[in-house]
Amino acid sequence: MRHISRLWARYTAQTSLAALTVTLPIAMLSAQPAVPEADTAMMKPNPEQQAEIDQWPADKRATYDGWPSGTQSYYWTLSPERQKMFWGLTDADRVTLSGLPSADREEAWGRIEARYKSSERTS
Repeated sequence: MRHISRLWARYTAQTSLAALTVTLPIAMLSAQPAVPEADTAMMKPNPEQQAEIDQWPADKRATYDGWPSGTQSYYWTLSPERQKMFWGLTDADRVTLSGLPSADREEAWGRIEARYKSSERTS
């Protein structure tokens, strides 16, 4: 999709993962539904996930608590590597990514992973 090709309109080339910034294009924000797909909506963290959340620093917990429930649920469907990259996105991009249809989401992840791996090589 053309709008995915502009996924990396803004990227900071610093070495830390926290500096990995993605901005999804405005066309994607307006063209996609704001509600995540049913498979991730309303899923609560299990006891193991909740224990992990409880160990996070307060600022990370506050960020997570500020996400819509569908975005929170989507986070737990990600592999540990993708969870790590997810934290490098902006809140707006996290919400948008979690609300994309599966095919678009995977295409976006392909770009995110490529950029992440590229930034690791230059660090």
